[in-house]
Amino acid sequence: MLNTTALIVSYTRLFIILLCLIGSEILGQFNPEKKALHKIEKKRWVSARQVLNKLLRKDSLNIEAHYVYTHLYVNNRYPHRQVDSALVHLKKVNQLYFLSDVSQKKGLKKHSIDSAQIGLLKNVIDSTAFVRAKDFNTESSYQFYLDRIANSIHYSAALELRDELAFISAIKINSKDAFKNYLEQYPKSHRLEEARSRYEKILYESETKNNTLSEYQRFVDQHPNSPHRLSAIKNIFEKSTIDGSEQSFEHFIKQYPKNDFSRKANALLTHLKLQRGLIENDSLKKIYPLNKWLPVTDNNRWGFMDEIGQEKFSIS
Repeated sequence: MLNTTALIVSYTRLFIILLCLIGSEILGQFNPEKKALHKIEKKRWVSARQVLNKLLRKDSLNIEAHYVYTHLYVNNRYPHRQVDSALVHLKKVNQLYFLSDVSQKKGLKKHSIDSAQIGLLKNVIDSTAFVRAKDFNTESSYQFYLDRIANSIHYSAALELRDELAFISAIKINSKDAFKNYLEQYPKSHRLEEARSRYEKILYESETKNNTLSEYQRFVDQHPNSPHRLSAIKNIFEKSTIDGSEQSFEHFIKQYPKNDFSRKANALLTHLKLQRGLIENDSLKKIYPLNKWLPVTDNNRWGFMDEIGQEKFSIS
């Protein structure tokens, strides 16, 4: 991308020179149009516009006049060059050419005005507009370009540059709203996954900033598809079962079934019930030595410890 602008400018200048050389020859039989083109080549801008305006006042459907006007507005030597004005006249050229019958198109082709030449002129306008967008290098300048140039040859590049600048802006703001807006505005961005990851992280951190049980419970309820859901459930498990009671484990399992922490809660609950003789199962007794292992918690982590204080089985 480093030499894109230089290449586009060189291509544009070369093509405009080519148009001038061809135009002088192809419009030779159209005296007024040739006169206007000659004035453009001589940088007599005001006189050229006067000739073209007179032609269009006389006949607003003069395709040759619109063609030369397009040439004028895209000419990089013209001090009042306007890509938007060039597009207006080119659109008219396209419409008039499309409405021309076979004999009219044959007549225009003799003067090298055909779909191929019109397409080349469109590419010059496209490249000129893209260079202008890059000169401003803002999100809005690339959006302006994308909105106005249909079937752009630089569409992908402009799209990527626009999305990148918008992403950088979101990073600078670094808020959930900034990334949410980005995701909604540019759902096909090459930065989509990174933007979504940042959004989810900030959302989780902002909604659990006080590290309370109720915040984690509310987060899980309101954001069931969050990538941070399991982390929230882990915190709920640690905070809601801190007393080590059977009721707390039962309540957790009921509220948050089918996850790693509900299985850990169930293992602890099973041990507590085995201790109290509520479960009689020889296979379970082999796993949980009732007379030797005790459930313990340390920094919100649950596990089992034997009678001499050694950790035997870590659950969380």
